Amino acid sequence: MAIGAIHANSPDGVHGVSQVRIFRYRAKDDERLQLGKTVYGKDEFDQLGRIVSMAVEWSRVAISAPLADTACGRDSGTIRIFEVNNL
Repeated sequence: MAIGAIHANSPDGVHGVSQVRIFRYRAKDDERLQLGKTVYGKDEFDQLGRIVSMAVEWSRVAISAPLADTACGRDSGTIRIFEVNNL
């Protein structure tokens, strides 16, 4: 499962730096294990993780940041794609 927190804080305390974490559930231990590192937004309030989509085989995750500033303009948005095992 992938969980986005669009109003989280960065590790250094900056408010509004969104984050996404990916977990796998292990039933035998009733545990949720985080896969890879936490993915953080590039800009404050870019809403990274507002929409998250995982490939069926868990190999890739697409993470939206609808209010990210890009070369197309302010708040034009972007989608970042990650290999789950490379996070």
